[in-house]
Amino acid sequence: MQRMFLASEVLNALVGTPDIEGSPRQTMQLQANMDINTGEGAWFENLLAGIAEYRTEEYDVVAKRVSRVIALSETIRYIQLGHPESVLVDDGSIRGQFVPSNL
Repeated sequence: MQRMFLASEVLNALVGTPDIEGSPRQTMQLQANMDINTGEGAWFENLLAGIAEYRTEEYDVVAKRVSRVIALSETIRYIQLGHPESVLVDDGSIRGQFVPSNL
């Protein structure tokens, strides 16, 4: 599911928001989802190749654009932090409010 969400975030940024049935955007999303769900190891590379073709840009140019999109993506933040909604950053001053003192 996270891979499909990442594909969607990349497509949103570089192709556009979800569109009508049969549109290039929808076709690329469906292909990425099929690649992911069938275990296609090159699903990400296939996605980038499709975007490059759609945008008539070189693969390497698209790969650089995608790396910037990924750096800001919700999917990557979730993967890196686990459940970001439950992450607490503290300088030690509020820890006692959430953790019993006997720990």
